[in-house]
Amino acid sequence: MDSGVEDESLRAGARGGHLVTLFEAAGLHEIEDTALSVSVEHPTFDDWWLPAAPFVISAQAWVARGRR
Repeated sequence: MDSGVEDESLRAGARGGHLVTLFEAAGLHEIEDTALSVSVEHPTFDDWWLPAAPFVISAQAWVARGRR
């Protein structure tokens, strides 16, 4: 991993408990810190892939332009 690349772990709310801190700072009270687990089944690969494909293709194009 390139140490000069910022990952998402430092973004707001990405660390465990950080959303509680942000909500309390915004004046919210009685916040319950918990996790929500979601499971989704896709009948086919296309059902899983097609909604995300435009974003992946855009990212590939962006990376390719940056390397020129």
